[in-house]
Order: sequence, then structure tokens, then C-alpha cells
Amino acid sequence: MSEMNRVGARGFSLIELMVTLAIIGILASVAMPAYVNYMNRSRQSAAVSQLMQIKAAQERFFAEHDGMFSDSVGKLDGMSGGVSYQDQYYTYWIVAATDGTGLVSTGVIRAEGDLNKDGIKSDVWEVTLEGLADKPRNLSSAEGFSWSMLGRLFD
Repeated sequence: MSEMNRVGARGFSLIELMVTLAIIGILASVAMPAYVNYMNRSRQSAAVSQLMQIKAAQERFFAEHDGMFSDSVGKLDGMSGGVSYQDQYYTYWIVAATDGTGLVSTGVIRAEGDLNKDGIKSDVWEVTLEGLADKPRNLSSAEGFSWSMLGRLFD
């Protein structure tokens, strides 16, 4: 009687276990690139949101300083940092031709990001100071985030 119970209570065979692991490996290899793209899009969306906050702070600065812009992120109210501001993936700064007073009349607000942590900041976004009504634009579309996606985010 005890011998029958042991035969009926068998576990998985090595073949069944290997097939299961192969299926899990295939599913993971299909899902991983989609997950990485999803994470990159969310990081880019956060960068665009931060650019919009810096842009709004520049608009306030512009209104309070006789039509001039700040040359430093740290001078804007509500913003931390000095000349630039850095989070986990992006560095934000104002690229401007300054006259030494800290006030500028032209330039861009730029964000450069390293999404894959290879040390190369290949994801670049910017908005011009003259076109504060404009949306940030992606200067490196090779990273997989298109202008049409950005338009759907902010339209």
C-alpha cells in the first residue's frame, strides 16, 4: 500500500522542469525590452515635466525683471541648485549668452539624460527662452520617444 502512494505522488521530471524554465526565459526575453522602453518613456516624461517647471519659473522671472531671463536655474524661485540642477537621470541648465549681470535675453533651457547609465548623455530636450509658449522638443529621437508622443502628453 505504501508503495502505491509513492508512485502516485511523483514530482516533476527533469524534462518538465526544463520546458517550464525555457517558457519563462522566452517570456522574460520578450517582456524585458518592452519594460525598458516603458521605463525610459516615464523618465523622459519626468524630464519634460521638470523642464516645464523651469520654464514656468523663467516666465515669472521674466515678468519680474523687465523682460530679462535668468542665466542660472538656482536663481529661479522654487528651484534648487546653482547653475544647473541634477536628478537621477537628467541634468538641467540654462544655456545662454550672459552679459555678466546674471540676466540674459536669449538662450535655451536644456535637459540632458543618460537613460541607459552608460555614461553618455544621449537624450537631450530643450525649450528656447524666446519661445516660452513652445513645448520642449527632443533633440535625440533615437532614444525612442517621438514628438507625437510628447504632443499627446501636453495637448
